[in-house]
Amino acid sequence: MDPVEKIAEEKIQAAMENGEFDNLPGRGKPVDLREYFNAPAHLRAAFSLLKNAGKEKGKRIKEKG
Repeated sequence: MDPVEKIAEEKIQAAMENGEFDNLPGRGKPVDLREYFNAPAHLRAAFSLLKNAGKEKGKRIKEKG
């Protein structure tokens, strides 16, 4: 196990012991990945980033300026 992986595992374990994952939305429910896998493979990462940033597919992002 490389050092970064070891640190990540230790932080995850500590969070689990502290109950930080106990009340997450959707806990105990299956994750619906149909939308993810229905997207073209070369766009999945971009769509995931936009979705996690609160942007929806099909909506234009305003340019700063």
